[in-house]
Amino acid sequence: MSVKPRYWDTKKGQVLKAIVISEGRTWNEIQRITGYTEKEINQALTELFTQDDISKSGSSYWIEDYDLFCKYRDYIQGNNDSQNATKEEQEAKKIDAIKTKLKEVIEYIRKNHFENMIIGKIIWWSLGSKIEYKHDSEHFFVEGDLLDRLCKDVIDSSTNKVVVVNPFVDRCSLSDKLKDASVKGRPVFLITRSPLSENSVRVRASRKEYHKALHQNGVNILYNNRIHSKIIVADDVLGIVSSMNFKSESSSGQNLEAGLVTWQKETIGSLNAYITKLMNEYESTQYTV
Repeated sequence: MSVKPRYWDTKKGQVLKAIVISEGRTWNEIQRITGYTEKEINQALTELFTQDDISKSGSSYWIEDYDLFCKYRDYIQGNNDSQNATKEEQEAKKIDAIKTKLKEVIEYIRKNHFENMIIGKIIWWSLGSKIEYKHDSEHFFVEGDLLDRLCKDVIDSSTNKVVVVNPFVDRCSLSDKLKDASVKGRPVFLITRSPLSENSVRVRASRKEYHKALHQNGVNILYNNRIHSKIIVADDVLGIVSSMNFKSESSSGQNLEAGLVTWQKETIGSLNAYITKLMNEYESTQYTV
């Protein structure tokens, strides 16, 4: 970087910069660019006039000393080039960071043979959703709309089996994913509370009708009125434990929901053991073949 021209860090310097970079160089333009008060501008102009650094033609001010003008012009241009170079360097660093992250994800997926598993798909999903976590931790936290999207994508991406444990299952876009997965030929199991346990006559009738529709589309339903856990396990290898119910208040974002997704083997083993226990303790199979 070249040496700063004289006055650079003073009010006179700011006035000279305004004259160099502005098109009209009028008093009003100098005021607009510098933001100085009338007194400050007039004082700086007077000093510059006194030292024969500037002159005035009509309403426009000019730098009289051509060498000084060139120094300001070149120094300003040098600063701009430096700032542009810094921005380019920052963008290059961002691109390098993305490339490094992609390489790490690919190596992690290949190393663990997740390419054709739902785990690999959800890892890529988390990357696209800009969720920050270490893949070796084998879990990540998710909230709000991302949780709704995650649950839907997990059900959509399953290839072998989907098991859902949830106390409240009403008609909503999330619950419909169970029907869609079953129609596509994947075994779907739902462990939930019986519609008959609902106090509201309206809700009871609506939920009973919807559960019947789920059953008619192949969803296997087991009832246990003590259920209050909210769990999804896909293909026996990936699980979501959250606060989200399968009803519109949760999936639409009306309620603030959050949860964890995990593919850690020991944790998945515990979830599967819990689900097996529930399947052996069901109270009713009203809509289960």
